[in-house]
Amino acid sequence: MIERLLETWLDKANERSFQIPFAHWLAFKGYTVLHVSRHCAMEIGKDVIAIAPDGVPCAYQLKGLDGGMMTLSKWRDDLGKQLHPLVHAKIVHPSLNTSQHHRSYIVVNGDFHEVVQREIDDFNRGMIDAGQPERVVTTIVKGELFQAFNELQSEFWATNLNDLKTYLELFLEDGSGPLPKQKLASLLHDALPLEPANKKRPSNNESARSLVGAAVICSAAISSFTLAENHVAEFEAWTIFWCYTMGLAEKWKTPFKTIEFAANLASDSIFSSLGRLCDELITREHYFEGDPLLDRPVYGVRMTQLLGLMGLYGLLLQNKLRTNEGETDRQHLDFAIKFCEMHKNKLLLWGEYAIPQFLAWNYFRKTYDATPKGDFFYSTLIKTICRKNNIDSKNTLPNAYYDAEAILPYELGLANKPLNDSFSRYSHYLESLMHLFIRGNYKQEMKSLFPDITQIGFRYFDPGDMWRYFMYRNEDCGTDITKFLVPPHKWEDLRRKSEESNGDEIPFLLKEYPLHYLTMLLVMPYRVNASGLRWLDTILQDQIQDKSWMMNE
Repeated sequence: MIERLLETWLDKANERSFQIPFAHWLAFKGYTVLHVSRHCAMEIGKDVIAIAPDGVPCAYQLKGLDGGMMTLSKWRDDLGKQLHPLVHAKIVHPSLNTSQHHRSYIVVNGDFHEVVQREIDDFNRGMIDAGQPERVVTTIVKGELFQAFNELQSEFWATNLNDLKTYLELFLEDGSGPLPKQKLASLLHDALPLEPANKKRPSNNESARSLVGAAVICSAAISSFTLAENHVAEFEAWTIFWCYTMGLAEKWKTPFKTIEFAANLASDSIFSSLGRLCDELITREHYFEGDPLLDRPVYGVRMTQLLGLMGLYGLLLQNKLRTNEGETDRQHLDFAIKFCEMHKNKLLLWGEYAIPQFLAWNYFRKTYDATPKGDFFYSTLIKTICRKNNIDSKNTLPNAYYDAEAILPYELGLANKPLNDSFSRYSHYLESLMHLFIRGNYKQEMKSLFPDITQIGFRYFDPGDMWRYFMYRNEDCGTDITKFLVPPHKWEDLRRKSEESNGDEIPFLLKEYPLHYLTMLLVMPYRVNASGLRWLDTILQDQIQDKSWMMNE
């Protein structure tokens, strides 16, 4: 059964779908993976670059054939044109300091027609006759990929992919809609040694192997979203994978080096999905889906999400430019700025789930707009939350657990029954926003806001065990806590509290990837707490002051 699922996925996959599992398999076999292609419009070069266990660099060109055959016409129109640069063009990578020529590989999830095999063989014979046997190209076809992934079957598939029904439901999605995040999280939870609580600590090698399995499961389960080029769903999927990777390390105090490859590859996948989303937005004339009249009720929700994602992408791009890692991304950065400015009036606060999207957009804006607008944006959010969630309000903001798919049926009058939940008199984000605004030292403005703030409870989730902070949901663990500010409060005390930035209430491992806390909140906004957001704000304020990205054209 498992082998059949694996073969079905490989038949359906494109190169992006099996690229991450392939990179994980190389790492599992002892290769050092240096680069994995983003598959964006600006991407140039090899899909995967690695160093073999014997120290020889290797370049891999991947191609999805939908389980089919590479015909001569396909070869000459596509891969045949890439053969010369794959073999002859020197690998340029900062981590590669050898003059030794690389090995070249073409990897497909199908097979080569006999005439194509002959063309490749003729090319290789020509290299050998020219006294350059190191420049021959090696092919890896579907059967070898299947054997490579199936080699790991005893490590994870048979024992960890228990919920076949959930896997098949994800796999058979058409890929154009929202990602069923809870289902994917459930698969990853089962794929990793996280439960039961009294389970013996896995060895570092066992943890690493389990992450290889989880990466394959994740790639296979979301393959329909990858094929549909649903970049938002891919962003969410690899964010959840990254969170579970960090949760595994946090639970067992696994050395960071053990999980570093999986975490970094997930980070690259997150960044790549945002890059592909940016490519798509650049080409779009408008951002409606289908009939504009029918789409209008959800248009503001979509635009708010896109503004948040482009805000996050802009922040990530600026970081790469500061470190000279993203010179070719300047076009994307310019577009992100233009997009966020042009569409800022389309921001819609439909629920607290959207607040991280507002924050990502606002933090990005503050990097290129030094006016106080960014600070007073917090006061606007504070006023809205206090107005909507006071005890007399009839139009409360849904809390951070309700995503758009959950709340829109009620907002549009399409639900079969009334919403059995009340959002009055509490907020997941009010305390954090209050502290961010106080940091600007707006004493008089804060004085006018304070009475309304004291009427709203500050709610946050205490996971108990810090590793559970990374889990998508903790149904039977942790505690929801609500506290109220009891006046009077001295301004000096409020200032002192708002300036504290140790981040003691978020996991230590999260601090290795500051922007990933913001990334995490875009997918799991209910994981916010004031301690974490104060810490993030301190980090980002330093980056906002650093304009070196502007110098690296």
